[in-house]
Amino acid sequence: MKDLFKYGDDEFHRCVVVVQQEHAIQFGCLSFVLPSLEHRAAEFLISHVDWVGRTETRRGRWQRDRKLSAVSTCLAFASGLMAPTVFMLTQSTETAFGRSRQTLAASRRAVQSQVLIGQHSTIRPLMETLTHGISYTDLMHRGRPRVIATAIIQSTGGVALVDPGPTSCLETLRTALTGAGITIADVRTLLLTHIHLDHAGAAGSLVRENPEITVYVHERGAPHMIDPSKLLASASRLYGDAMDSLWGPFLPVPEANVRALSGGERIEVSDRALEVMYTPGHASHHVSFFDRESSIAFVGDVAGVRTGQALFVMPPTPPPDIDVEVWNDSIDVVRKWQASTLLLTHYGAHEDAAAHLDAMGTHLAAIKEMSRECIEAGGNDDDQLNRFVDKMRIYLKRHIPAEEVGLYGTAAPIDQCWLGLARYWRKRGLTAS
Repeated sequence: MKDLFKYGDDEFHRCVVVVQQEHAIQFGCLSFVLPSLEHRAAEFLISHVDWVGRTETRRGRWQRDRKLSAVSTCLAFASGLMAPTVFMLTQSTETAFGRSRQTLAASRRAVQSQVLIGQHSTIRPLMETLTHGISYTDLMHRGRPRVIATAIIQSTGGVALVDPGPTSCLETLRTALTGAGITIADVRTLLLTHIHLDHAGAAGSLVRENPEITVYVHERGAPHMIDPSKLLASASRLYGDAMDSLWGPFLPVPEANVRALSGGERIEVSDRALEVMYTPGHASHHVSFFDRESSIAFVGDVAGVRTGQALFVMPPTPPPDIDVEVWNDSIDVVRKWQASTLLLTHYGAHEDAAAHLDAMGTHLAAIKEMSRECIEAGGNDDDQLNRFVDKMRIYLKRHIPAEEVGLYGTAAPIDQCWLGLARYWRKRGLTAS
């Protein structure tokens, strides 16, 4: 096992890389742990696998190499809890595979599905750096990449987490922080864009572990962080028996640790001055944060769901607070910041901020109209729900690759989107014809 990198059969241009623990290299949206992989091995992987993040970055960030390389397939498997993971990469020429993009895409999906099975401990999250002192990590919710991101702001003054995610992902978050040399004891601040379980669920657990943490949240959400009983009762009706497995415990935050926001504040966090704006529409207690120095806006769900680089933004519309007109106003609030980067909880950083917000407005208007048509077409509640789900699946497939539809459905389940929009229309008096 000491020979970490070796070439094999020249005829098939095959190499075997033995991967152990501690350091990491990122394959596309997945992270694999490398112990002390030689620099030349890392360079080989980066240059020969077309979907490995490149080190040639803007502002230090890994960028995806979109060129088709000679990689035809990747097969990954793990041999146990502490055992090394072996990645076998078989190379061939584009000519041999007919320059088939479908073949390469299938290879990527195959390695992703193999790796996700079992959620092996040898797969670890990476920090993706946006600029000095600001990064984010994938919480791998339920073993799936690109569903929930937590942003990390760090300085000598301590660490702040933006939307720490659910308690069910707390150990993944802890592992990512540890890999960056951060402990929970280093965390001083939690910035909550809103109190939904996928964004704020771990806050109480983090504060219990480190009572020095201050939690910033909108004034409408603050009481529910202190006493989450009503929030949990509402969420339980929505998620039923899946509540615990999806989100884990939601512990209360002591009132002394909570700082209520109304919007318009300027707060000092990890040696940065963050602007706070009230951005309702997705939730009546939603706020967004802007670091003018880096031009990064932390926008939670107000800027929608976007799991890939393609310019498709899905509005997440769960009950009970959806207000499309107010949401459009909030999009304009974010637009006025003229941020260079939007950091979405679902998912990641996007540098085409203006185009992204335009797309968000377009798709919000489209699904609002789609839901109205589903109600006006008549039938009972189930008929309307099924009609909307069918229409949304067609809509998603029209705009994004089929393999990404599931990611959007995980970050913003279509049936829940329907419930929020149906409630929105009921408040406005719309009924079936």
